[in-house]
Amino acid sequence: NGADLVDLSETLGLARGEIVAQHAAVRFYIYALGFLPGLPFLGDLPDHLARPRRHEPRTHVPAGSVAIANRMCVIYPWISPGGWHIVGKCPVPMFDITRKVPSLFAAGDTIRFVPVTQDRFDALKHDLATGAIEPHSFLEEE
Repeated sequence: NGADLVDLSETLGLARGEIVAQHAAVRFYIYALGFLPGLPFLGDLPDHLARPRRHEPRTHVPAGSVAIANRMCVIYPWISPGGWHIVGKCPVPMFDITRKVPSLFAAGDTIRFVPVTQDRFDALKHDLATGAIEPHSFLEEE
């Protein structure tokens, strides 16, 4: 569900699945939270996947969008304008004011992405929305 995977595939000369696999192989460091509550600024994307920001920013980037620009990656916690290249979507809510600690992550944490099928994504989203699983269950033990 990466809105920009086709364009990135052509630009980078890599198959869409290879872009996803290479992105998932990175353990990202959370440098900061900002721009939107709970939005993690993640680094470092390998040089060969790095692209400058889009020439035409979008006025509406869906919540949960995973996007890249330069050597960074973000997960949009809310619907927002944005100029980054969307490579996927994350079902886990990044920020929830009803949690004891509203942001799922903190600066200094590390994360990695795990590609899933659309059916698995839909099941995870449902289970998260109904409380069958908690967002913190996706955090790795240090």
